[in-house]
Amino acid sequence: MAELHRPDAEALAFDEAFERNGTIRPLYEAIVQRFSGMDAAELRRRERIIEEEFRRQGITFTVYGDATGTERT
Repeated sequence: MAELHRPDAEALAFDEAFERNGTIRPLYEAIVQRFSGMDAAELRRRERIIEEEFRRQGITFTVYGDATGTERT
């Protein structure tokens, strides 16, 4: 599995789980360790479960500045 921390992405957005030098922030140590033990197929499986649950519950997010619309699941 690819590393969870991508130093090349640090300029794009704030990373709440990692410091700029790649150190895991203390609050995220357990979750990063848990995700690091999963392969890509397992992460995709869990992502599908979450997306299905969001749709079932009607959870949406507002995305501003997108020509395709603002509401997303």
